[in-house]
Amino acid sequence: MRRIFSDKKGIEIAVNYIVALVLGLATLSLGFVIIKTFVTGGDQSITLTSQQLNSKVADLLCGPTDIICFSDNNQQIHRSEYAVVGLHVKNILNNDADVTVTIDPSQTKFYPLVSTDTFDPTHVNVVPLSQTATIKAKDTQKLGFGLYAAKNANKGTYSFLVTVTGPDFGTKKDRILVQII
Repeated sequence: MRRIFSDKKGIEIAVNYIVALVLGLATLSLGFVIIKTFVTGGDQSITLTSQQLNSKVADLLCGPTDIICFSDNNQQIHRSEYAVVGLHVKNILNNDADVTVTIDPSQTKFYPLVSTDTFDPTHVNVVPLSQTATIKAKDTQKLGFGLYAAKNANKGTYSFLVTVTGPDFGTKKDRILVQII
């Protein structure tokens, strides 16, 4: 036993090797944790950025004096599918306002892809046809309308008239374009 412990240089080298190995493994593990955090956290930050971007784009579409604007007023849907149109109603007044938003199917215009196709109001359904909301002063209310293209809907562009009425600002109109492909 005396001979094993008498060579202190050998023990010192072995201890140094073990310490270096432990430090190397700890650094490698920490590197994996950091990489995993960046990789898994990246999706959340991209999603959050997309949501913020959509909100900002919708705000850009609304001018400072616009009362109604759409998040996307030109939709494309296939037959037998649903789509959602987002509508922003802005109260530019200094007091709260009750507004009614309606889509009148009888005011729908149809621009067919084939000249012999005719408009049939049952081919494209809008749900709901009317919504009422109270919008606070200088605020914006987001409303959604669902669109459904029937299986036998004629291909072409449908233009729906959207009317926003309120006691303080009268009546404002705009159109949603839906292309059935």
